[in-house]
Amino acid sequence: MRQILLRGLTAITLCSLFSGAAYYFLGLPAMILSLPLFGYGLSRVIIDLVAELRHVARGMAIGHLSGHFYSYNGTPVPVLEDESHCRWVPTAVMRTIIGSGASDGALAIAYPVGWCAMGKPAQGHLRDDALMLYLAKQGSVPAVNFKNWAERSIAFPARKQRERLGVRLSAPDAAAGKDEAT
Repeated sequence: MRQILLRGLTAITLCSLFSGAAYYFLGLPAMILSLPLFGYGLSRVIIDLVAELRHVARGMAIGHLSGHFYSYNGTPVPVLEDESHCRWVPTAVMRTIIGSGASDGALAIAYPVGWCAMGKPAQGHLRDDALMLYLAKQGSVPAVNFKNWAERSIAFPARKQRERLGVRLSAPDAAAGKDEAT
């Protein structure tokens, strides 16, 4: 934004100097003929400024969704991320997408570390690695397609971020306990 304003100020200064010189050396008709230079010099600056303002307004409008909005074949998937950089997918949304699935109680037993109730009202969520384990056991075509999408869009980026930050997690199907971060 600062660079655009600086270019605009430079364009106004140069056009004013040129128009002033035209008036000084050639008179009023020459200065009037030099006025279209202002339009030419400022047109690109105005276009860039409007584009920058659009970008800022868009960031303000949807910035809170940055990195948190996912959609699988038109179905919104509200993914939560915790302080350990684990991404949690609602089990209700997962069951809607794959057509069926285990109940929250069964998932809580199968994945004691990888399942958690979050939100108000509390809904079951699966951690990204637990989701991959669960979907790997499902044989239906929608489950395989969802697993491929979730691996590419949710689990892999989260795993890479944890590796970069040195965060280690216990296995999602391990005995009940808390994640350990190093």
